[in-house]
Formats: sequence, C-alpha cells, structure tokens
Amino acid sequence: MEASAPTEVPGLPVGFLLADVAPSLLTAVEDATLLEVQKKFAETMAKSPVSDPSSPEYRRQWKQAQRYCDDLLRLRLGAEGFNRMNSLAAQESERLKKP
Repeated sequence: MEASAPTEVPGLPVGFLLADVAPSLLTAVEDATLLEVQKKFAETMAKSPVSDPSSPEYRRQWKQAQRYCDDLLRLRLGAEGFNRMNSLAAQESERLKKP
C-alpha cells in the first residue's frame, strides 16, 4: 500500500496572517517589516525547483521558508513585537470567522 502525501495545508508565516489587518493597527516599522517578510517568502518559494503543493519536498521547502520568515520578523521586531504580531494575527483570524 502506497503512503499518500499529507493533505494538510502548511501554515502561513505570521507576516501573511496579517495581510488583512487594518493598517491603522500597525506602526510604520511593523508595516514595512511585514512587507519585507512577505516579499522574502514569495521570492523564496518562487525559487523552489518544486511547484507541486502536494509534494513532500514542496512542503519541506514551504516550512523552511515559513520558519525563516517568522525568524526574520522576530529578528526585526524583537520578541515583544513578534508576540504582538501573533496576537494581531489571532484576533484577525477570529474576526474573519464571524459571520
């Protein structure tokens, strides 16, 4: 019996979870940092030799890019700023679930 590829969607970097957050909730530095991280993630995945999302290698590369971008966000904003971004992302996720 052949093992099937995982079907779960890889997580998004924190920077993408904040794509729909009201700009008024972000400082200029946070906004610029989020744009930098989003761009870096997109560039990293665009360079991937594998483009099939169901491929284990693609998922590995996605997760590696996700970790890198989350670490970059943490580096640029510090632990407190990164935690703030996580909190905003959680609030945004809950807001989007409401009808």
